[in-house]
Amino acid sequence: MFGVTISLQLWLFICGIAGTMAITKDGIKVAAIRWDAWYWNSSTAARPHLDIVGQAVTFDMEDPKWQYRLPFYAEINSNNTINVGLANSTAVQEQQNRYAQQAGIDYWAFCAYPLFCNDSNPPASECVKIQCCQDNTALGYGLKRYLELDDSQRHGVNFTLLLQAGWFPGQYHGSGETLTEEAARYVTYFQLPFYQHVSIHGGPARPLVYLLGNDDHSAEGLMALRSACHIANIPEPYIVLMGGSVANVIKAMNSLDAQAISSYALVAGGNAEAYPFANNTAKALEWWQEASQLNASIIPPITVGWDNRPRQTYNMPWGAAGACQYGPGKCYVQDPTMKELTAAVGEGLDFTRQHRSDVTAAGHIILSAWDEFDEGHWLCPSLLNGTVKIEAVAKAIQG
Repeated sequence: MFGVTISLQLWLFICGIAGTMAITKDGIKVAAIRWDAWYWNSSTAARPHLDIVGQAVTFDMEDPKWQYRLPFYAEINSNNTINVGLANSTAVQEQQNRYAQQAGIDYWAFCAYPLFCNDSNPPASECVKIQCCQDNTALGYGLKRYLELDDSQRHGVNFTLLLQAGWFPGQYHGSGETLTEEAARYVTYFQLPFYQHVSIHGGPARPLVYLLGNDDHSAEGLMALRSACHIANIPEPYIVLMGGSVANVIKAMNSLDAQAISSYALVAGGNAEAYPFANNTAKALEWWQEASQLNASIIPPITVGWDNRPRQTYNMPWGAAGACQYGPGKCYVQDPTMKELTAAVGEGLDFTRQHRSDVTAAGHIILSAWDEFDEGHWLCPSLLNGTVKIEAVAKAIQG
């Protein structure tokens, strides 16, 4: 087994010797999405349901050609199996906070999952494509470990919730919490001093909540969340709806009485062979501009890559990663050069500065993502390539 080897460059960055950043982002807040599926160790026995997601997204990167993506806390065994379970620790969570701070990232947007389920041992017949509660509760470890840290261990990095239509409200998806209980728990998060808020043109600071997609229960869920805020005598949340088509997400935003739009990931070349990253960034700019022309408030999403070939060539439990006209494993967006990554983040910051008086009044951008390793959009320092990506982000923020 190979342990985690820390290069001199990586160690210097950890200790802050690489230089103190002069933050020049003009008050703009930078978020990074957290999808925490990295809890599997090949040496441990699999737990029914709980480990199915963690296994899949680790097994699909065992091919050595994908191992350059593995995070700094990973271990590569002599037979190319992978351990990433150290992520489920407060020590690694603190280190990720430290990296985020040094990159200029202000807060995490944690994908939220149920805390526990009505049925902890459901039959497989009820969990087709991992869509039962017990298959997904383990993905909440990142937020749990973050909340266990003290102020000094958070390193100034706040957090917010990224709710998902497929899991919110949880009571319709197997959660052991009622909607009223879930909403009340979220309101306790909103009242933490390190929960991220938004103030528009000097108005009240409102807790920021992202919602990915919407379904028949989304309106009810948001109503319960607002009601819980009223009971606690705090401002209603600032809801940012994430979607694909600008026109469709604006329509849904209005129907849900949300305040702004964004996207989890904007991918123009997902069905193209080796689509240039710069072209994908240009398409994102078109998305921002279309939203602006329609006078929709926006938190500009910046997709830092999209190469999900590991998922295209592995039998994922939730189904194939998508058809590719060139054959499995051939459709992807090229990984960015570090110059391209700096430019992409810089464009998002520039767009936000230019529109602060109107559509980007929230003054935030969101990076997708911190840890979508096998899906091919990640910023987290890697085992093999160190801190180059967060250094590229930091360069954009320094101006």
